[in-house]
Amino acid sequence: MRAPDLELNAPGQGAQAPVQEERAPRRDERAPRQEERAPRQEERAPPLNAKASQQEKIAEQQLRFDAPVSSNGYRWWYVDAFTPDGKAGLTIIGFVGSVFSPYYARARRKGLTDPEHFVSLNVIFYGPDRKRWALTERGRTELTRSANYFQVGPSAISREPDGYRITIDERCVPWPSAVKGQVIVRPRYHNTQCFALDPAGRHRWWPIAPRCDVEVSLTSPNLKWRGEGYMDSNGGSEPVEQGFTQWHWMRSTAADGSGIIYYDVLPTIANASGLCSTRDQDDDATCDTNCDKRHDKKSGNRLNKGGNANWRGLTVQSDIEGRISDGSWADPGPPAQLPVTPVWRMPRPARAELSDLQVVKTYEDTPFYTRSQLTMPTDTGSAQVMHESLDLKRFGSRWVQTLLPFRMPRRSGW
Repeated sequence: MRAPDLELNAPGQGAQAPVQEERAPRRDERAPRQEERAPRQEERAPPLNAKASQQEKIAEQQLRFDAPVSSNGYRWWYVDAFTPDGKAGLTIIGFVGSVFSPYYARARRKGLTDPEHFVSLNVIFYGPDRKRWALTERGRTELTRSANYFQVGPSAISREPDGYRITIDERCVPWPSAVKGQVIVRPRYHNTQCFALDPAGRHRWWPIAPRCDVEVSLTSPNLKWRGEGYMDSNGGSEPVEQGFTQWHWMRSTAADGSGIIYYDVLPTIANASGLCSTRDQDDDATCDTNCDKRHDKKSGNRLNKGGNANWRGLTVQSDIEGRISDGSWADPGPPAQLPVTPVWRMPRPARAELSDLQVVKTYEDTPFYTRSQLTMPTDTGSAQVMHESLDLKRFGSRWVQTLLPFRMPRRSGW
């Protein structure tokens, strides 16, 4: 991360100076980069967020809707909320570079692509009578962004002194119906820490507000309720499927309002973590004779016994107001498997250490993604858990790409 305001620049982008002029300063800079390697080697067991200081500087700019997104990259802002009795809920995601867009994926196969030409606001309301789903992709002519304002077509998210106002004017698919109204999101505490999900810092996660007060006021359908929610943001300088093959994310909320967020990712071989401390990051030589780890011959990344990259697990705790801890990385080991989803048989991996999880309700059951409500026993009762799982190998398959337009139409006039 070289630029402020959550700029997600891909390697090699930007104006290029003559080759000879660029090489000299890079040679001069090698010594300080060598000095930086030592602490990174010490942090590898367990792996820590080596990008933390840069991430915090970026996050201090607070949430900016006009942050640049690099070609082929993405950025999203996520909110979910539920009523106290759990009978009604919502999920809202604003995308620049819609990560699950078949149109964006097709364009990327032809070369570098402007993510602002693939934008959307995904709106989902659960209950109390039925589920309503709206996800219409639009182009750059229907996008307006400033530091505190994000508009896609007729819908918008604006930042206000006490939180965020989401104005919704969307149509549901596959059965057309209108979803119109407003959602107010008031974070109890606005966090300023961002976590790199991969060692290179190409994919980042910002838990903005683990605890929010949410007010829903819709005119179509006629729906009003108050509840508690969660807000975060993700960004990347490359397609998400280029960085990971799987990930699963879950957050638990205890009776007193404190919580724990688990974020486990399985990197692709090219983005895997875990170079041995005996092996220099820029050295192609083999490891020390005492090293008993397997490595990918091309990238040097450490592999597990199956020849795959190891899972990376991040754990972040939050207090009753939503203030987060620094977070800790560890190898969570192979995940446990909750029951697969009933329709698409999507796996629901979870931390193996959390063996008592029970599925309460499945909110999203798709060929490559699932969102579920779980419950987990604790010393003080039971904790409510929101769980998501993403299989990017399935997402990239041809049959899934063929199905996606039925749930995600692309319109210029809506």
